[in-house]
Amino acid sequence: MQLTRGTWRRRQPRPLRTDPCTKRARLSFLNLLLAGLASCVSERADVTPTELRLTQTGDFPCELVIVPTGVRLKGDGRDVPDPHRVNVRDTRGFFYTGTFTRDQYAVWSSRGEHIRTVGRRGSGPGEFTQIMSIFLDPADTVHVRDRNGWSVLDSSGHFVRRLSNQNLALVPEHIRFVGAREILVSGSLRRPEAFYFHIVDTDGGRVRSFGPVQPEDQARVAGGLYERATTWDGDSTIWAAAARGSLDGYTAEQWTLSGSNVRRILRETSWFPDPGNEQDINVLPVADYVHVDSSGLVLVYLGIPTPRLQRDAPPNADRSGWWEGRYEVIEPGGGQVLASGTLPYVDRPFFYPLSRVGYRAVNEPSGDVVHEIVEFRLRAASGRRGGDGACSKTQRPSP
Repeated sequence: MQLTRGTWRRRQPRPLRTDPCTKRARLSFLNLLLAGLASCVSERADVTPTELRLTQTGDFPCELVIVPTGVRLKGDGRDVPDPHRVNVRDTRGFFYTGTFTRDQYAVWSSRGEHIRTVGRRGSGPGEFTQIMSIFLDPADTVHVRDRNGWSVLDSSGHFVRRLSNQNLALVPEHIRFVGAREILVSGSLRRPEAFYFHIVDTDGGRVRSFGPVQPEDQARVAGGLYERATTWDGDSTIWAAAARGSLDGYTAEQWTLSGSNVRRILRETSWFPDPGNEQDINVLPVADYVHVDSSGLVLVYLGIPTPRLQRDAPPNADRSGWWEGRYEVIEPGGGQVLASGTLPYVDRPFFYPLSRVGYRAVNEPSGDVVHEIVEFRLRAASGRRGGDGACSKTQRPSP
């Protein structure tokens, strides 16, 4: 296993040193509701994209910018539902989102036009109760995890079969297809687990588990806080980040699908707050999300408690008012942080696998929720020369 460790002060980075180390072993159909073109909703024409600049922190070569593409997924208050938390994209560029009733999902074209809404409340074939995750396989087959189980539907919304969901996680970011017939799952809230990662087949069976839960995480197993946000790199490895870090940083890890931990990047920073009580993990940053783009860059998203939360937040405070979000872009070969910036927690985007395109939920003054399709870009930091090519230049590290 290759270990890359670095320490940064607030505005004075210092070079990383690399040491070798040893490898170790988140509806019955109602007869498929089709929406005609007359009822389609497209938001492209009347929206002027405005980029979302993150507040850059630290002396890094690049800055991260979130740029709207002009595509927005929006309900019409009648037949087209507002999109909800879950949002995935298929190989055609179509979007699949949850709805606020949580007993249906909606399908949208690559231009943001509503195509159909699938399902209704119930426990029969093609019916859903509290949809938690939607995930797609490489053939665009739709997989829905709800309280009824794990439903499989074709790309047109026709019900195929239902499986047990006992081996699937509750959180969308903890379920990833890794190839055509295997699914990566990080932990489970159903029972304590001895491993961080599990490979599940498309029949719902657990194939193998790897990544033994470390002693420092054993006390967190019952509450699910040991789980890793995960993503596949499109090849033979996955990247993961621990839900809770230590008091002074977080760790991003690269694993082979066979279970070898080949790289750990330890990010120690001055902006990790010291809560004064090592047992109070509720005021530590949370690594909610990890992403790999098509060039191999690793993006880690963390929820950061604000000083106000650390000082006087009530128990289980709503993150939207007490937290901010931080994105960090890492070149994995040497562990260099290319960009680091913050934005309000409510503005955080999520990205589609192996892409720089994603979405963010926007709460409009009317109370409607819109999913805005965005793209992240890297630009040379202020005062530095070079553009996106220089900032993102990287080679995929070999495991």
